[in-house]
Amino acid sequence: MVYEFLQAKANPLMKKKYEEECRILYLRLNESQTVTERIYNELYYHEEAIVPMAEIASNMNISSRTLRRYLYDEGITYQTILSNVLKNKAIDFLTTTELTIEKIAEKLGYSDTANFYHAFKKWTGNLPSSYRHNKKRFR
Repeated sequence: MVYEFLQAKANPLMKKKYEEECRILYLRLNESQTVTERIYNELYYHEEAIVPMAEIASNMNISSRTLRRYLYDEGITYQTILSNVLKNKAIDFLTTTELTIEKIAEKLGYSDTANFYHAFKKWTGNLPSSYRHNKKRFR
């Protein structure tokens, strides 16, 4: 496999073959996921935390209206998916890093730390600092 990869770097035909193979695998991956799963993946690995639905729709080569209709058919809203992603990212930051609560709020796109505290309490029933403390205690 390594040898083939090195050949691909030196051989434009091999490079083209591997690019095509990657494109086909990417298309198959996207076909096998629900729209909700595709959006979740787009948001979770996106550099910015809060991404407008229009941008996600554009990345998926559909209109915002069509995306909204697909989500309606799956019984979920874009805002719900976005909220779940933010919650999961917040939990990851709290349990795997030593970032301050303020820095986590900033990374997640909150302009005000108090808004982050409110959202986190709504998601988990705990304040971020309490959540972090409890998770460290039970490790």
